[in-house]
Amino acid sequence: MDIQNIRKHQYWLVIMVTAFAALTLAWEHFNGGVLSHHLLHNPSYPSISNYWSMLILPSLAWFTAHTVIKRIKLQHHEGMNAKGTIPTHTKMGFVIMFCVTALQSIAWVAGQQDLTMYIAVGILVAGLFVPIYRAECILAHVLASSVVFGAVIPLIGIVVLALISALSNLCIKPLIINMLIRTRVLKVSE
Repeated sequence: MDIQNIRKHQYWLVIMVTAFAALTLAWEHFNGGVLSHHLLHNPSYPSISNYWSMLILPSLAWFTAHTVIKRIKLQHHEGMNAKGTIPTHTKMGFVIMFCVTALQSIAWVAGQQDLTMYIAVGILVAGLFVPIYRAECILAHVLASSVVFGAVIPLIGIVVLALISALSNLCIKPLIINMLIRTRVLKVSE
């Protein structure tokens, strides 16, 4: 699979995500009206309509595909991914985050708010060690939770978690590894 073929997948991803958002909104429209959600589930805060999904989800899908293509081109340039295929870790990141977030959404609908919170904390802890700041994880989270929570609130939540994950994986983790390597080098040289 070459880069041009992957670029075609970018357009199909955007089309499929747009169709998903449109079908979700159509289903809501014909079953009692398009929902609005309050921030922090508090009615005293402003409500956010699910119509925002039609802007957020396709934009996020395009951004994700664009980011993955840039990553593939960079790996191709460095000789790491000469075939130009979508890396397995990218697919796995999307699928795992989608499944975990779908479980979180199902728990919320089933009235298990404690389980929903535990899963959110689990995502936060996993983000300290795994790069959930990548675009495919953000798209998977927003996509899987958009049916239950709309697109805006999950986007806000995952951006906060992604910032923590990026700080941990890109700043703190390299510092710790560097310190461990220096400690090991000092012990060996003694």
